[in-house]
Amino acid sequence: MENTALIVFIVIGLPIICFTVIYLTRIIIKQGNQNKKRHQEDDIEVIEKIYHGLKDLDDRVENLETILFKQHRE
Repeated sequence: MENTALIVFIVIGLPIICFTVIYLTRIIIKQGNQNKKRHQEDDIEVIEKIYHGLKDLDDRVENLETILFKQHRE
């Protein structure tokens, strides 16, 4: 009788435990990938804002240089 319980556990219980662990692992990995993708999108947005800000700053510096050169010529 004791062997029967062990055999039932091995045949039914062990596969259920294994499939549950595999399923939960896949869910955790999928959520991690989604969070990673979200963070990458946020990083790209910040880099784009920095790029546009630096481009605007470069345009302003060029305008100031033009004004200074005009004043220096006069």
